[in-house]
Amino acid sequence: MIYFTFLAAAGILLVFFSSALFLFRSYFSRNSSFFAYTKYIEDFKQCDLDFVAEEHTIFCSGGKLLKAEYYPGSFPQIVLLVPGYADSLNTLYGPASEYLRQGFGVFIVHPQGVGKSDGKYYGLGCKDSKALLLWLKYLSISFPENRFILHGFSFGASALLMCISSRSFYKSGLFKKVEAVIVDSPYSSLSKLFSDYYGNFTKKSRFQGLYFKGLAHCMSFLSFLSGRHFFMNNSPLMALRKGNSYIKKFKGSSVPILFAHGKKDSICRYEMSNELFEAAGGEERGNKKALYSEASHGGAFYSSPETYMKSIFCFINKG
Repeated sequence: MIYFTFLAAAGILLVFFSSALFLFRSYFSRNSSFFAYTKYIEDFKQCDLDFVAEEHTIFCSGGKLLKAEYYPGSFPQIVLLVPGYADSLNTLYGPASEYLRQGFGVFIVHPQGVGKSDGKYYGLGCKDSKALLLWLKYLSISFPENRFILHGFSFGASALLMCISSRSFYKSGLFKKVEAVIVDSPYSSLSKLFSDYYGNFTKKSRFQGLYFKGLAHCMSFLSFLSGRHFFMNNSPLMALRKGNSYIKKFKGSSVPILFAHGKKDSICRYEMSNELFEAAGGEERGNKKALYSEASHGGAFYSSPETYMKSIFCFINKG
């Protein structure tokens, strides 16, 4: 009896981990389109920049080569654009063209596993946040006279929040170079993101709910084994709360953040931006919220480009 119980338990674990491994690779391997969201963005059109780009490269931990495109501008500010997951890099060139027309320089980062950068798997926020610290240090040396505006989307937005909340960001004095941060469609934590996603199945049956929650925990463990973090530790919300202590320690280090989110976002609920806004200190620290009633995940620019860019330019000027 014990033997059969052991075999049954081993079989269940095998099913869980094999399913989790399949989903992990399906979700996070290069060119995966599971969470691709350009198809959900109404009026999305690929934009080709009529500017000449310079290619920049750095090496991140593990020896992976990361690349970026730099488009010089006439202003002393450079906008660092950070894409999210999968095909989201394509959505950056629309807002990039608007920044360039206004005179800003634009520096488009290709995160791990995205675009021209190395990597079999996506960085999943935490790794990307560490790479962004390297990019900021690189930019502060390469462009010592310039100031920076950080603008991230989805996974890139969440990575930015973890980056500017890290001890290294404050200890190295990088906050002195950053004028403002714009985060579009960030998640509060990766575990919450999957909890919401699999929550749709819990309404159908208790068995499905337990099964998919188990899968999420298994994928979190696989993420840890592959050199990343548990999903619960991949949390901009937790990072912002921890970063508050650094802001108190380093006087004048608070950087204003604009939280932009579409109310029709079916991947990251817009309520997540509300949580992050409060954790970042709310309006007392110069932070702002911009919610777009008709926008889907990462699609606020394409739903109302003039309104979107106007809110950003007003925020930057005030920030």
